[in-house]
Amino acid sequence: MISYSHYTFKSRKKCRNLCIFIKNTQKSFSLHNTAYFFVIIDLFTVKKRVKMEEKHMPRKGENIYKRKDGRWEARYIYAFKEDGSPRYRSIYAADYLTVKKKQNDAKRKMDPRLFQSVRMKKNISFYGLLWLERLKPSSKESTYVRYHYLFSHYISPMIGDRLVYTFSNKDCEVFLNKLLVSGKSDGSGLAPKTVTDIRSVVKLILKTAEKEGELSLCNPELCPVKPVRKPLRILSLKEQQTLQDYLLENLTHKNIGTLIALYTGVRLGELCAMQWKDIHFQEQYLEISKTLHRVKDHTVDSEHNTKIIITPPKTESSIRNIPIPDFLFEILQQYVQSHKIDPEAYILTGKKMNFREPRSIEYYFKKTLKKCQIEPLHFHCLRHPYVKPTTKNL
Repeated sequence: MISYSHYTFKSRKKCRNLCIFIKNTQKSFSLHNTAYFFVIIDLFTVKKRVKMEEKHMPRKGENIYKRKDGRWEARYIYAFKEDGSPRYRSIYAADYLTVKKKQNDAKRKMDPRLFQSVRMKKNISFYGLLWLERLKPSSKESTYVRYHYLFSHYISPMIGDRLVYTFSNKDCEVFLNKLLVSGKSDGSGLAPKTVTDIRSVVKLILKTAEKEGELSLCNPELCPVKPVRKPLRILSLKEQQTLQDYLLENLTHKNIGTLIALYTGVRLGELCAMQWKDIHFQEQYLEISKTLHRVKDHTVDSEHNTKIIITPPKTESSIRNIPIPDFLFEILQQYVQSHKIDPEAYILTGKKMNFREPRSIEYYFKKTLKKCQIEPLHFHCLRHPYVKPTTKNL
């Protein structure tokens, strides 16, 4: 009797060759030959052993190898580089079946969206434009223009070509720190508030990518913006008195506006949009319900075309009523009585169809400070000297 059951097989090729040999050998036996019966039995034994051996051998493409030290090594993809090429990790075990199980367990823990993202190969700029397209119909024009500016001037040029699944928290932190240090075109750093706004836009873009099935490894909220503290420049009491005396001696529409800002803390955009009808003389308060902006005009294909818009304030809390101090209230009453003011007229011009934009008032304010021999500061600093009382319903 020919027996093959004592053979051990070190490769599938040897097993297959042996099976072929046995099949060919069958033809040389007569059906009446008793040895043929034992060959058939041994054939089944060999096939069974082949199957058992195959379970213990790596297949092509499994990324499983037997090392020279006798251990088994398996590799699996755990991430991808910026160019889309895979990053591998290795795991080890004493035998093939154990390392195979470890490899399968590691693969199951991987997020399937990672491999979907690799196939999609869409970058941050793609999802940024998609987000802006969806944002436009439901947002204020000034908000859309602001977000579009931050995306087109900072996000797209600096990180727009990055694939979403390769952008990590560390990458985001490096990006934000670079903006703080040298984000402007002249090499100086951006204001922390601007960088915080950019971080918010990045977060919204990544959320859009996730909704489209992308895997995002970055959470911008975990990337703090560390502000560079600068001393706050405000008017001293002496400077405030000097400015007040000059404004009272030269009561013009613009100077009335400066007095209102000095004693109520309104924002510059709110002051530019304010009309005389917004001053409620009977109840003695200012109604703040709109603001004025200069924004880019997206209906014209040019970087330099802008337009003025008057809209409600950005947040609901910015719509408010501000009590007018008695001192300022008397000045406003006398001014209205002596100038026959139209309630529809803008406070800074005294005309219905003519308003002043923020940058012209900022320029005029600096000239006023120079005349008063006061060191330059921004108009917005008039909001800081003290907390102004406000109320919703007076």
